Amino acid sequence: MPVIIGIVATVAIIAVIILCIALAGNDDSEKSTGGDTQKTTAGNSSENSSTGENDTENSTEDGGETDTTEDVTKLEVSDDLYDYTFELEGVVYKLPCEYSVFKENGWTIYNASVTEEDYLVSDTGVSVTMTNDSNKIIMIYLYNLSGDAKMLKDAMVGGITVGYFSDSYCEYYDVENVEFSMAKGITLKSTEEEILAAFGVPNEREDGTDAVSLKYIEKQSEEEGVTSAVTFEINTSEDADVNAAIAIGNIIETDADKTETNEAVPDYLSLYTAPTEVGNDLTTGTFMLDGALYELPVPVSEFLANGWTIKQKPSYIVCNGEGEITVEKDGVKLTLEIINFAKYQTIAENCVVTSITVDDTDGVDITLPGGLTFESSKADVDSVITEDFYYSEGNYRYYYSFTDYSERDFSIYLYVDVETGKLQEIEISCENIVFE
Repeated sequence: MPVIIGIVATVAIIAVIILCIALAGNDDSEKSTGGDTQKTTAGNSSENSSTGENDTENSTEDGGETDTTEDVTKLEVSDDLYDYTFELEGVVYKLPCEYSVFKENGWTIYNASVTEEDYLVSDTGVSVTMTNDSNKIIMIYLYNLSGDAKMLKDAMVGGITVGYFSDSYCEYYDVENVEFSMAKGITLKSTEEEILAAFGVPNEREDGTDAVSLKYIEKQSEEEGVTSAVTFEINTSEDADVNAAIAIGNIIETDADKTETNEAVPDYLSLYTAPTEVGNDLTTGTFMLDGALYELPVPVSEFLANGWTIKQKPSYIVCNGEGEITVEKDGVKLTLEIINFAKYQTIAENCVVTSITVDDTDGVDITLPGGLTFESSKADVDSVITEDFYYSEGNYRYYYSFTDYSERDFSIYLYVDVETGKLQEIEISCENIVFE
């Protein structure tokens, strides 16, 4: 079964710009030298404006198609640093580009735990190392800004790191002889002085014991961090085999990220089975709400089947995306947190409720395992909880909690009002569903 990759959020920072690759090498592979070198061009995807907030459909408007792919026969290395062009092993690339461009030019994924059949969920990315037949190695950053899950082979390449700044893998791979050049003719052997002369003062500079880091940033924000930048890591140690590592990153939305909402009901929702009793174990995620039994995580459709109606919802939820809905029954309203575990962007009705929070002012008829309700006393709560629960006392409330994030991603919090001595608030969350 393909692995689901969602461990790196693209909104955080371009992983390759951190220069986290730890590579070195010295190998006898031949290197092209002298004369006129025949350059091959690799296609790229042009920038597309952001789709905005989640209340707008993440899809393409009707009205004709636009070819946004640059004519590959004209692609050359630009002297503009922020054109994100470079030449690698005789081939000119422009970021972002499709993963297939690297594959077609002889690069294959090296990571033992990652294959091109693995999935990237929406708004995530992953760094992978790639090698070629000459035993040379690079790291690329694959990302997915669409609403659907994508296999790595269908993802966009938003970043590349060449060179190294540590000694890992030095006896296995050829880092020193990777043919790489970029704007203003900068290569892995360029000095700090040459880089500064070419691009001026960097946005960020860091002087370390054995290296100097120069970062040129084009785009960044508080919400997304750095999304478009170039970093140079210049080795200053005397025994460095390669003078520098270079990371180029440009994570932008492209036409490939445009997504239409799929309203098909995901197959995995049919696997849910409602509990037959509320039981006595508070750590099961089971509860009775208005006479119906539920166990988190539970399909939104279960609430709808039991008479609740959706009053407020997002227009869509991306793959692995989260959101909130407001449901109502007989004048009682609840806010439920939901997640879309399908491999595609879909509507709220096709999602799963992963968290519910209610208190004694909501007018909700809810019963927890052990028969706990908002009429239950502190003594009643004490009789149901186990030694696995954490307990503390505040000025206004007694606090009980149990968490199991290692496997189930489950938590339950109970609050008892000091003044009334009764259960006042309940929070239950469970997010342990995986793809079918």
